[in-house]
Amino acid sequence: MLRRHRVRPYLVFDGRPLPAKETESAERTRRKAERRAEGLRLLAEGDRKGAETALQACLDVTVAMRQKLVQACRELYVDYVVAPYEADAQLAYLHREGLVDGVISEVHGVGGIGRCKGGGGGRQVGKKGGPGVGDGGCYELARHA
Repeated sequence: MLRRHRVRPYLVFDGRPLPAKETESAERTRRKAERRAEGLRLLAEGDRKGAETALQACLDVTVAMRQKLVQACRELYVDYVVAPYEADAQLAYLHREGLVDGVISEVHGVGGIGRCKGGGGGRQVGKKGGPGVGDGGCYELARHA
């Protein structure tokens, strides 16, 4: 979809776990286990919608999944980088240094980096200088429920 709108994606993957967040990571793991148990219980009770919601909240991206995505990036000529630690800090760095025009992230609080310079209020996304991206255009991408 991004390329269809002349936006050149640049993916950033999380690297190693941040040592300062060990306690938070352990708590997140505990909550995921609770959500998994809840999802399986709801599924057994026939509540497919509730089970789907609960089970989606406990998904983890495995190393194998990331490796497959990296391979797809290579095959499709999509730029990517593995951050030293968390991707959100790397995204902020790339934007601050002017290496990307904006950021799309599933992390709450990161998705608003980068605004259109020419008005319009939409978010700029993609890498500067990409095919058709360096023309000063602004693309607004909205999430629809």
